[in-house]
Amino acid sequence: MDLPFIKTAILFMGLALASNANATTYDFSETIQGISITGSFTGTASGNYISGISNISVTADGTAFTGLIDSYGYDNFSNSFIYGNASVTFNGVGNNFTFAQDALPNNSLTNYIPYGESHQWDTVTIGGTTYTDAYKISPSNWSVTAVPETGEWAMMLLGLPLLGWVVRRKQSEMQIA
Repeated sequence: MDLPFIKTAILFMGLALASNANATTYDFSETIQGISITGSFTGTASGNYISGISNISVTADGTAFTGLIDSYGYDNFSNSFIYGNASVTFNGVGNNFTFAQDALPNNSLTNYIPYGESHQWDTVTIGGTTYTDAYKISPSNWSVTAVPETGEWAMMLLGLPLLGWVVRRKQSEMQIA
């Protein structure tokens, strides 16, 4: 391998690692009592936890939550929800959030463990009607995945032709020798 190729590979890896430190968009989905819930949010991952939740969108059985969607996190000490304190986990265990349309009116999605209880509360309110599952959440009905960002797509689109060029160059060097 030649030195310019190694320098280029190190540059691309550095760019990829640097982009992961920023907030990322995540898609999520789950089912509560047969109601399909999907949506997305922006946050910063650290291990299994995603915090700094913002830019939330939620759709429950085709009904989109409209207007501003706020995030809240449940605080065991005050036994109340605190604005902006939400956290989401990749595997669903330890979720602590409420995504509510316009300060908790008719549409909300809540997932947390209340103080003194050993099971997760999972609730969706659509048009004022609430559906609740109290259980230990399992990865089979909770899913969070990162959405590739524009910069990542650009790196892939630039990286593939670069790899092709390197392979072609190596093949032509072998034929000359």
